Amino acid sequence: MTRGPILLVSLLSLITWTGQVAGVAIPLLAAFPSDSAPLLGQTLRREMGEIERRLAHKNFTFIASSIAVPNNTEKVINVSCQALENIHPVLVLNFIQKPYSFFVSLVAGYTGVPVIGHSLQYRDRASQDVNPFYTSLDPSTTELADAVFQFLRFCKWYDVVLVADDSNIGSLLIRHLQVRLNSSPWRPLTTVSLRKTLENNEILIRLGKIREGHSRVILLYCDEDTAVRVFEVAENLNLLRGNFIWVGLEDSINLESSHVGFYPSGLLVLRLRPITLKPKNVREAVNVFAETVEQIGTAIFENWIVNVARTLRCSFPPDKRHKTFSRELHRHLNRVLDQERSVQRNASNFSSNLVKFPVFDVLNLVQGTWKVLGNVSGLSVRLDAVLWLGAGRTAPWPLGKQRFRVVTAFAPPFVQQSTRVSNGSCLMGIPCLQVTTNREEELATIFADYARGRCEGIRYNVTCCAGITMDLLTDIANDLHFEYDLYLVADGMFGTNRGKGWNGITADLVSGAAHLAFSSYSVNSLTIQEVDFSVPYFHSGVSCLAPSRLHAVPLSAFLEPFSIELWIVIFASLNVTAITAAVYEWLSPFGLNPWGRQRTKNFSLASALWVMWSLLFSHLVAFKAPKSWPNKVLINVWGCFSVIFLASYTAKVAALFAGLFFQLRVDDLYDSDLFNQRTGTAKGSAAEGYILREYPRLWDHVKKYEVVSIEDGLEKLRNGELDVLIGDTAVLDYYRGNEPDCNLHMLGDPIFDDAYAIGMQQGFPLKDAMSDLILRYNEAGYIDQLQQKWYGRVPVLKGRCMV
Repeated sequence: MTRGPILLVSLLSLITWTGQVAGVAIPLLAAFPSDSAPLLGQTLRREMGEIERRLAHKNFTFIASSIAVPNNTEKVINVSCQALENIHPVLVLNFIQKPYSFFVSLVAGYTGVPVIGHSLQYRDRASQDVNPFYTSLDPSTTELADAVFQFLRFCKWYDVVLVADDSNIGSLLIRHLQVRLNSSPWRPLTTVSLRKTLENNEILIRLGKIREGHSRVILLYCDEDTAVRVFEVAENLNLLRGNFIWVGLEDSINLESSHVGFYPSGLLVLRLRPITLKPKNVREAVNVFAETVEQIGTAIFENWIVNVARTLRCSFPPDKRHKTFSRELHRHLNRVLDQERSVQRNASNFSSNLVKFPVFDVLNLVQGTWKVLGNVSGLSVRLDAVLWLGAGRTAPWPLGKQRFRVVTAFAPPFVQQSTRVSNGSCLMGIPCLQVTTNREEELATIFADYARGRCEGIRYNVTCCAGITMDLLTDIANDLHFEYDLYLVADGMFGTNRGKGWNGITADLVSGAAHLAFSSYSVNSLTIQEVDFSVPYFHSGVSCLAPSRLHAVPLSAFLEPFSIELWIVIFASLNVTAITAAVYEWLSPFGLNPWGRQRTKNFSLASALWVMWSLLFSHLVAFKAPKSWPNKVLINVWGCFSVIFLASYTAKVAALFAGLFFQLRVDDLYDSDLFNQRTGTAKGSAAEGYILREYPRLWDHVKKYEVVSIEDGLEKLRNGELDVLIGDTAVLDYYRGNEPDCNLHMLGDPIFDDAYAIGMQQGFPLKDAMSDLILRYNEAGYIDQLQQKWYGRVPVLKGRCMV
């Protein structure tokens, strides 16, 4: 080194301020840009005087010097080196912007002097690399991640995709956001990694995953050239229209007017507000140092003055004692700074005098110009109206919610049709579309038409759905912050597999036509292999329903045991037998007649009829006993016939009256009575799947009487075309309760236990969140409230008629 630079230091306004002579003298050096050095030097002296007064009880004296640094690499090194050798500072305050801040830190790092750096941009990692004792006041990737988090939380965008390059900042941003978005209501962060060397077709493949997923908010962090290519590919994938929201982060987007044509109108940008060096920046750095000094006391600085200060040279690296001092001071500086930032993040009403939050502006591309919508600073977010992608209009901030297709099927009281009023709204419940397709692309088109109010009555019909699961859907969507498109499954079935693939709701979930299923959708061992389920929210079963057979006894019931023809034959036989007996007795020489052995009694036709009637009905009455042998044989034969007749009649009468009051009971699937009845079930129902899986022989019988729906089966029960209907206990019980005159009843207990849950595609992102929410609903008694709401007014269940 030559002595020339010493003159340069003085010409560049080496300003030295010395306070009281007494106490421990602590030298500081501040490096300022040449254009603002006088003003900032005054601020430095003023602040150091204030700090010295504040720490008067500690017996400190501060010697603060400042240098004006030119925009020349060689001169920066020379000025910095000579100032360090002359002043021997314990700390350098570096307020030079990149790239010259690097050289000040380089010289300080070589001589072993700690640095508090404020380059007015993102954290100067190059300065940190060359100086192990560098403490930065600049915003870092952590502050950017915090700003993104607060921005997303303010907008209630809980499910996002981060498209980031493989740079250090991109990797750090992914890591920081993954930590912040790891709890409810946040969805796990979806990331798409890009490299500068990727071809457009490779970018197309990676962005295609966004199209297949559910996220609609896309964060972009990469270089400007890659960002332009990403938007070109996104246009081809139709990711710049509809519900997609793009947010560019920091330098991903070039804000110059000549580049706006490369970006879609409505694009959002979140970037650090340009920082200009002001006295408050000097004040922040001085306050950090003062807080450190106050915590560590005077001993460490006394040791510095005695053993270290005079050994500082640019020509030689620091010795062991110097490194120990610098390492200790650096550790305390970082601890003070970390404590201050931690307090700021955790206390929304905290205002620090040491460190201020960086301000990130939110910009919106509107008609070829960038409009500042608001800003994010710490926990404070301020935003105005925004122009959305593909919208061509400004609007309030939407919630950026995920949107899912939800399939359902009628099964009162879980899902039932309700009234739609003239203005298109639902008197009760929510709108649901009746469609005739289960193809994903066609459903997407149908809901797009519905959103625009087109094609109703042509491609779809709008009705209203209400019930337990519709209330549950509404509440879960509100609590988990997603939107939905609700439709009725095209074939009206819940889902069975007869060897040719799934039908009904299960088929829609497997094919991807629907993301969720909200209905009385049963969990069983077969469907659980194809779709995912939440925890059950309702426990049901499979039962048998039959019409009640309580008949009034008619006056002619005593004639029911035998047919009319048989009664005629019986009474004809009685009269023929009576006539024959009268003739035998009248002609017999031994009979009761006027000329037979001088009998005093006569056995007439009336006597014969009296005998035959009394024997037929086993009545003990007095009658004339015939005397002729043929007549005695005939009457005994008639008596035997009468015994047989009476026994048969009594048995048949008992069976008849028992049948009038008998109710069939079925306690398990293998009850043989089911084969003796016209037993049916709804096609594609959980009950049918259960019978098919557990008892194929019964399914062969049930298949003969299969009905289209539960309503169809009920109608056949009422008309006498069906004897037994097998279905879900909860649904059948609701219909039984609403049946006029209580004409339906259950045949015993459920033959199989069942449970209803929310069905969803395999790998659905909200599975755990929905399960947790349902458990909380159960704990709070909300599911019981829904059950009481929809079952509470059912006549039978309220005890208004006897079953």
